[in-house]
Amino acid sequence: VRLLHGLSSHLSSGINAEYGQGFEYYPKRSNTAWLTVPGVARLTYSTNNSAADLIVGDDVSVECSVLAGEKPSWTRVEWSGGSVVRKGEPSFSFDGTYYKYEGVFEVVRANVATKGGVLTCSAGLRDQSGKEVVVRKKKHYTSYYNCLTQAHIGVYGKDPGVSINYTRDYRDGSIIAHVSCPPDNSTVRYRLMETASFKKTATCLKSEGFYKPQKLATCGVIKAITSASDYQTFKIPSSMGLDSVCTDDSKGQYEKSKMLTNLRDANATVCGPRLIIPCLKDGSCTLNTNETGCEWDDSSKKVKIYYTVNFITPVWSPAERREQGEIQRGQVLRFWDCSDTLQVVQNGRVLSSPFILSTLEEDDIAPDDGGFNYLGLAVFAAVALVLVASIALFLTVRAKKNRTNSEHLTPGLVFSNDVFADIDIANN
Repeated sequence: VRLLHGLSSHLSSGINAEYGQGFEYYPKRSNTAWLTVPGVARLTYSTNNSAADLIVGDDVSVECSVLAGEKPSWTRVEWSGGSVVRKGEPSFSFDGTYYKYEGVFEVVRANVATKGGVLTCSAGLRDQSGKEVVVRKKKHYTSYYNCLTQAHIGVYGKDPGVSINYTRDYRDGSIIAHVSCPPDNSTVRYRLMETASFKKTATCLKSEGFYKPQKLATCGVIKAITSASDYQTFKIPSSMGLDSVCTDDSKGQYEKSKMLTNLRDANATVCGPRLIIPCLKDGSCTLNTNETGCEWDDSSKKVKIYYTVNFITPVWSPAERREQGEIQRGQVLRFWDCSDTLQVVQNGRVLSSPFILSTLEEDDIAPDDGGFNYLGLAVFAAVALVLVASIALFLTVRAKKNRTNSEHLTPGLVFSNDVFADIDIANN
């Protein structure tokens, strides 16, 4: 009787409290048995991910165990704030000690910004008089953003086809996005272009729901350089008596078809790009004859000599292209007097023509026999012979190369019927 009286007294005074004490032992004894207070003994939840946090999109399994002498008239689980909703119908069971409520819920909204919410399990019990008493147990919870589904990230600038992979840090629920470039191939290479603002990785925190930085670095595209082109432009003075060069009506060796043949000749020994372009000399490129030739500008009296080479193995930098496929310092793209009987030394030191005009770089002049410069004497004798013969032929050849930086070229020349002198080549 004392036990029943104590139980009735506790039910009427303690269980009605909003915060039920759950599973606890009431400090009264009946012989050797402890009196267990009816109420919500356990309230637990677990998610379908390995983290303890509730993430938007997670399924949450809830178990509410009620200790009572008879089945509760009702049991209910509620999540405040509407952040978690029920998914399907719950199940009820009795394991001999507890009446269990088991249900599955889904996290639909993050409430971390509003300091979370409250999970409550309530059950209706009846005291000896048949009056309903409500027992409750509450637990605070916080739901967080799902960075995989709620946050989006791309690259800053043009996307050449990058890959973005995601890893989840289960220690804090953050998501780390990693960008990687496409694989290189024979014609294209890619390089990650990180800056102070855009990096290889970005992190989305579960408490924020967006990535920092908001964009990833993109990949720069490096295209293989498969060809090189260059040209020189020569001014033909009126003193030469030529009406044109590289036209169908041009005279002799300067007739267009003859010039094209000389410039494109696979076995050329004097004229054309084959003798001066490094990659043609070592066989690492081929001459594109369709894009090698000449053009005459009648208004300026200039002829443009041009060519294109195709690299057998592509190069990857403008420097490599210049070094291998363009006209080098001190070289002239020769198109006159292309007979095999002429002998030419590239640096202009040894020349077979009786008329020599050689303006050399300082480093190219090397005195022999105790410092006496025979080459300088030969130049002086040739000039004197020209003056005595009253042959005043002057030629200004301005050669403009298609490079960005400027260089000046003063090569030695061989001439017979035509005289080319004072060569100034500006590189673009």
